[in-house]
Amino acid sequence: MNNQQLAKKVSISKATAIEHLRKAEARLIATLPGGHRRQIRPLPATPEEK
Repeated sequence: MNNQQLAKKVSISKATAIEHLRKAEARLIATLPGGHRRQIRPLPATPEEK
């Protein structure tokens, strides 16, 4: 499933779906064992996400 399909399935924009995925990924990475807790800044939006 790609970002466009996911967005359509949950009735949100593609940009919003990508932002939610990025935030979820950052939370998962922050919980990795071994002290890899760090703040991950969101990536800037690409032209296709605007």
